[in-house]
Amino acid sequence: MLAAKWAFDQSLGYTGALNVATADVDGNGTAEVIVSNAAAFADGRSAEVRVFDALSGNLVTSFTAFAGNSAGNAGVRLAAGDVDGDGDAEVIVGLPDGKLPAVRVYDPFSGAVKAAWYAYSESNPSDFLYGVYVASGDTDGDGKDEVIVGPGGGGNPKIRIFNAEVAQPSSPTEFSVWSAGWTGAVPVGAFDGDSDGDTDVVVGLGPGSEPAWRVYNGQTGAVIRGGLTHSRGFRGGISVASGSMAFDRPAPLPSYVAGQSSGGTSLVTVVDAVTNAARFQIDPYANYDGPVRVAFGDVTGDGIADVVVAPGSGSVGSLVRIFDGRDGTFLREFYAYDPTRQGGISVAVGDVDGDDICEIITSPEGSGPYVRVYDGKQSAATPNGDGSTGLLRYALTTHDSSLTGTFTPAVADVNGDGEDDIIVAPGAGNAPDVRVFDGRTRQQIHQFFAYAPTSTAGVRVAAGDVDGDGKADIVTAAIGGGPYARVFDGLETAQSAGADGSTGLLKWSYRVHDASYSGDVAVGVADLNADGRADLLVMPVGGVSTDVRAYDARTGALVAWPTAVWGTSFTTGGVLSGGATRVNGPPVIAAGQTLSVAEDRRRHEILSNLVDGGC
Repeated sequence: MLAAKWAFDQSLGYTGALNVATADVDGNGTAEVIVSNAAAFADGRSAEVRVFDALSGNLVTSFTAFAGNSAGNAGVRLAAGDVDGDGDAEVIVGLPDGKLPAVRVYDPFSGAVKAAWYAYSESNPSDFLYGVYVASGDTDGDGKDEVIVGPGGGGNPKIRIFNAEVAQPSSPTEFSVWSAGWTGAVPVGAFDGDSDGDTDVVVGLGPGSEPAWRVYNGQTGAVIRGGLTHSRGFRGGISVASGSMAFDRPAPLPSYVAGQSSGGTSLVTVVDAVTNAARFQIDPYANYDGPVRVAFGDVTGDGIADVVVAPGSGSVGSLVRIFDGRDGTFLREFYAYDPTRQGGISVAVGDVDGDDICEIITSPEGSGPYVRVYDGKQSAATPNGDGSTGLLRYALTTHDSSLTGTFTPAVADVNGDGEDDIIVAPGAGNAPDVRVFDGRTRQQIHQFFAYAPTSTAGVRVAAGDVDGDGKADIVTAAIGGGPYARVFDGLETAQSAGADGSTGLLKWSYRVHDASYSGDVAVGVADLNADGRADLLVMPVGGVSTDVRAYDARTGALVAWPTAVWGTSFTTGGVLSGGATRVNGPPVIAAGQTLSVAEDRRRHEILSNLVDGGC
């Protein structure tokens, strides 16, 4: 436990933010704490760097950064590394927002400048007034640390890695990160992300986008892993650092769950999303071989996304079962409707009240526009009036009560308030009238026709933030409409109807799956490449190998897979559901009869949910 405390500069009454790094600057085998002011001093002087003994808090050395240069009067960003391989770390500083892209390497004891350069726009640095982020590590395995630099803004972001042994480093290794359209900051850190002995680069996203991080190979720029640090509504930006930690339990694994919609079993399979190996299988109902619906989210509050299973039809009534997402252990069950009811149940999971524990949302297939929201963690103390045993939070009639058929729920935060909302789409036999309800107030906040208002084919639906604006978009596929997906704005309608009479504000529309495939697809969303924007997941509903594919939801370009969950010979169709703990990789995705995605390692917010409407 660290007992020492120290102040940066009490004599000047400095109360601004600090930048902190650690490194062994004196070669004694113990790291010191290096601190700089991250904001301006009251007297306008240049930034100061101080080095403290980590145990005693005693000042070891200090120096002024950018001495005599007004560029340093707003503070500096800070890193440390042994750039010359002599066993003693140097101090690396970069200028902050609104300043030149200047980087300097200092001897911490003499304050001498060992290297100085502009990391971006070298020939005209005044054109790049975004500042830089700095980190350091041995990316090439030569025993000397390189200087890693990320831009403070400007668009088309590139990481640059410099050999700082020379006074004016040049010819850096560089690679692009995130998307070319990102114009915000890219904080950087360094650690060995793939355990090959060489340092890799960890990057974050600054304010204005999702709290995403990625690790890139320090030599090739290839993505190693990525994730989110906070719930998707957080837009404040993240800083990144690195180190080694030991945990008393294994980190949750990125996975997806697949459930067979037909074919003789009702198995739910949890698959490692990186290796494609099955982690475990669940047979949710004994002596039942009908289709199943699945959703994924943290309904227990333990920080791990759980598997929620409901029957698609058959002899098990309205029994909803919940399994631990780590190993498939049965947790609990409840009847969502009359226990004797034989129809299927559409199911979704999401945190509609902002308490960090997901609720379970159900709709009775074939019985009209009736949605129920159940407590995810506990059942009712006594049965409800219709015999159901779930702890009912509220019930919602989403469309005209005279309508019959299936109405499929999806769950996502479409209005950006940090709480999930409920999206409902009609199945076969009803007009494609998609409606959105505030998950807390139950008030309708959006309505549109996803296809021709006269169509009664039905709609498959999912939802997620595909453009990174902090609000979920709505993804649809028409039942009987072939392998085509549409992405609509979650809150806005079009100024004029589309060519087919649809009224939603259409953002993107494209064909998915192979050119030879003409059947329908189940759709869902998940941020598979950790860029802070949801990607589109699809699975054919039958006739070909039941594989999972992922597409960039903005361009339609294939992002990942295909993965045949049950082998290429299984062709009778499946559906997906997913959730991510976001601890060490891409989202956990589950397949059954629904498609949903939980993105945050604490809240596990559900971003999408699809039921195939029994088709």
